[in-house]
Amino acid sequence: MISDPAALVAELGDPTTSGQRLTEIAGSFPEYGPMVAEHPAASVEVLAYLLKHGNEATRKAAARRRARDVALIASGQAPRTDTTVSTEVLRESAGLDTPSAPITQSLDSAAVTGGFRKAPQLDDEVDQTVISTRTARTTAWSLVVNGEVAHTITATEVLLGRKPQAHPGYPAAEPLAIEDTTKTVSKTHARLILRGESWMIVDLGSTNGVIVVDAGKEQKIAPGAETEVVADFFLGDLKIRLEPNA
Repeated sequence: MISDPAALVAELGDPTTSGQRLTEIAGSFPEYGPMVAEHPAASVEVLAYLLKHGNEATRKAAARRRARDVALIASGQAPRTDTTVSTEVLRESAGLDTPSAPITQSLDSAAVTGGFRKAPQLDDEVDQTVISTRTARTTAWSLVVNGEVAHTITATEVLLGRKPQAHPGYPAAEPLAIEDTTKTVSKTHARLILRGESWMIVDLGSTNGVIVVDAGKEQKIAPGAETEVVADFFLGDLKIRLEPNA
């Protein structure tokens, strides 16, 4: 069983990872649920499983992903799913005309073996009301590193690190290199995503992790867990905060 955080993050960043493997990861490592929800191969069945059995962060991520897929179907585009039935179910969710078709594949049919927990049978989770998403702000933000403005951010998704590279698993994310003479920041350390008016951060299996500050308390987040940035956060020895530009 693969349990190394870096290896799991690598799998979740690989667009060729199968839907069955995503099910295995979601069932055995629930802290990686938000990353599973964002994977291109996360089918409607996997998202339904995450909505029912995931923690709060996972459920929100799965709901956002499914809402985006429904919007794509409504606009006549195909969502990033790996099963034919997903498109049909999503069209029904969006209220579009399509022949009804039963879901013949459940997570139980892809039973998890090799020490992973078996995913439970799905019921009507596909029809669960999704959480609405808010329109992202277009305001530019300043990335303040150790008290000094280091970068201006206009993107809504960013990869942070010493030498971050564009990643096929996150095609919308813009690499942003941070100067770090201490070399405590990994080459590709974390991912920032703007959700409405709030920034979320995900540790991408970095060496020194990500620490967020909330109400004066520091907390190291689990790799793969999408966590809201409410104050300062640390990448290695660097203290960072995000400020909206006036």
